[in-house]
Amino acid sequence: MSWLIWRQHRLAVLASLLLLVAVAVPLVISGLAMRSGYDQLGLAACAGHSDPRCLDLLGQFSDQYRGWGQQLLPWLNFVPVLFGALVGAPLVAREIEQRTYLLAWTQGVTRRRWLAAKVTALALVVVLLGAGFTALITWWRWPLDQLEGHFAPTVYDFEGLMPTAYTLFAFVLGTFVGVVLRRTVPAMGTLLAAFFVIRYLLVEVLLRPRFEAPLSTTLRASAARPTILAGAGNWETDGGFQDAVGRRLTADEVNRLARQAIDAGLSPNAWFQQHGYLRWLTYQPADRFWTFQVVEAAIFLGLSALLVAVTFRLIRRAA
Repeated sequence: MSWLIWRQHRLAVLASLLLLVAVAVPLVISGLAMRSGYDQLGLAACAGHSDPRCLDLLGQFSDQYRGWGQQLLPWLNFVPVLFGALVGAPLVAREIEQRTYLLAWTQGVTRRRWLAAKVTALALVVVLLGAGFTALITWWRWPLDQLEGHFAPTVYDFEGLMPTAYTLFAFVLGTFVGVVLRRTVPAMGTLLAAFFVIRYLLVEVLLRPRFEAPLSTTLRASAARPTILAGAGNWETDGGFQDAVGRRLTADEVNRLARQAIDAGLSPNAWFQQHGYLRWLTYQPADRFWTFQVVEAAIFLGLSALLVAVTFRLIRRAA
């Protein structure tokens, strides 16, 4: 059985390894350069500080290295769902389309045992690839994590438990959809749509900000908030301006007051400061990172376990 699994899925596994290597090469090259720049600029002493010298050094470092990562990392969001589409969706659907199940399920191995062996073996591959991918991204981002933390949504998805949880869920979801639709290409398309809705719209947009109630704070209207410091690693979820009695201004009100400031020849922030307005922020503190990771990973692992259970029930009448 192990030999058969390898024969059927070796191309997908090897392609995944090649993809990991292709991602690793530029990350290692730029990561070594980024660590060298971090040490040469003495940025370790600037973490959590916002004096003019540190801001200047942080700006130089950010301009040189941070933009490259922002261009690459969004594309890596497609890695989990691609694995699910190329490995999970065809797992059962292709057997039914090509009618090879007539041989695979009649050789003294029940279809449930056949499915269990395949899902277990490929899930192990997912975990190993996810761990390797996470270690690579975490190593590459280390200098940036020291300066800005890793709670921002653009970073959160690539560190900790999430890459493995996403990939495992995509694989199991693809297998489930393949059993239901029994056609490989429709299963791939359905997987892409379902994964996007569940991961982004349901979990990332609706649930993640509510795992714990955010904290609130107020700052002077003219307070500097350099992006690279990102609140010492905090995840800022919302913000705006409020008046002297604590009423939060709408976007239209802020725009109208900003135009008044410009007409008066002042910068909007200075005008807000002069008239007693404050900047308000809601945020998730940096020390909640692992709590959020565990909660979100548990959601995707729970969904994966549920889908596996349903898939095992459906496999009995899949053909």
